[in-house]
Amino acid sequence: MNCSNLLSLNCSMLNLLTDRALAGISLGCTKLQAINVAGAKKISEAGLCEVARRCGNLGTLNVGGCELVTRNGLLALIEGLEYVEEAKTFFGFLPIDKSTDVKLKAQQEMIENSGAIRIQNAWHNMITRREAKKMVKFLRENKAALSIQLAFQRYLKRKAHWLIRWEHHRNLAMVEVQRVLRGYWGRKRSTALMLWWRELLSNAQYAVLLQAKARGHHVRKHDKLVAPAHRPPREVGAGEALHRRRKNPSRSPQNARPLQNPRLERSLRPAYVRPCHRNQPPPTNHPSLPISLPACSPSLPR
Repeated sequence: MNCSNLLSLNCSMLNLLTDRALAGISLGCTKLQAINVAGAKKISEAGLCEVARRCGNLGTLNVGGCELVTRNGLLALIEGLEYVEEAKTFFGFLPIDKSTDVKLKAQQEMIENSGAIRIQNAWHNMITRREAKKMVKFLRENKAALSIQLAFQRYLKRKAHWLIRWEHHRNLAMVEVQRVLRGYWGRKRSTALMLWWRELLSNAQYAVLLQAKARGHHVRKHDKLVAPAHRPPREVGAGEALHRRRKNPSRSPQNARPLQNPRLERSLRPAYVRPCHRNQPPPTNHPSLPISLPACSPSLPR
């Protein structure tokens, strides 16, 4: 049954009416205000509870002759409803006095409450929208600031990388300059050293000759065996000479023997200078050979 605008229903003396049928009626007729089921012996408290739950505007109910409905069940049903009371002339309930005013007041309060709720919801929505706008603005500003920060950080990274590369290139240039300078000074030093060595080799034979002459002079002057042989002879008288020959006949000029001292022989032996180069002949050992040595040897570059 589907009668959505039905307000009153009389089903009295219908013995075939059951709780299931009553639940179907309440499901299709939600605006019912009065129901008469007197004499329906198959109606129980479960069907009445279903009707009261689905029909919120129910104000009058007659269940006289319903054997399955008790007074306790009816009172429990009345307690669940707001604007009804137990009837005195029949077994059921009726609307209370001034129920219309009470309902209107309740409806007014409900309307006011709903209006207040709507106003509050609108206010909260407005606050929420404002907060959302502020948040969006804040996020946009933060996004712009974040973009600026990221760009600045990228700039700093690129600058640091460029400085490192520039320092590396500068170090490479300095290393190249140092390498060129070291090569130049090394070549200059090696050239000077080579020239000095060549000059030293060219004058080495004269140095060897001078050393041999100096050593021979030192030996002839200071050696105990060689020095007396190189002293100039002094004049000896006839008597002294005769006395010497009588005392030691072996020292007479006729019996004179050659020197047996090897050091004396080496000092009296003509000096020989070994040449410094294969192609250079050895210098002569003539006493009149002029010896010209350089004043000073070139010094090595520092």
